[in-house]
Amino acid sequence: MQYEILLKGKKYDCDGEWGRFRESFLPGMKIKERLEPMLTVDFAEQFKLCDGCSMDTHCHPMKPDGSKYCTILLYDAVKPKWKLKDVV
Repeated sequence: MQYEILLKGKKYDCDGEWGRFRESFLPGMKIKERLEPMLTVDFAEQFKLCDGCSMDTHCHPMKPDGSKYCTILLYDAVKPKWKLKDVV
């Protein structure tokens, strides 16, 4: 799976003070394949995980099809190179 997210002060694909970070991970390798659908915003909203979330006003990781991952669930599962404090 592939996603991209906007990060503060990173020069990946720079556009002013923030940059677009792209990363891929393989379901079944980095995370269990059945876990990937549980990382989406739709899943988080269904179980009311978004209520009062500190990342609600920040950018969410986007899939190539335009759907979103939950920032915190993806961060916990995938262990990316970026930090939550860097999310625009």
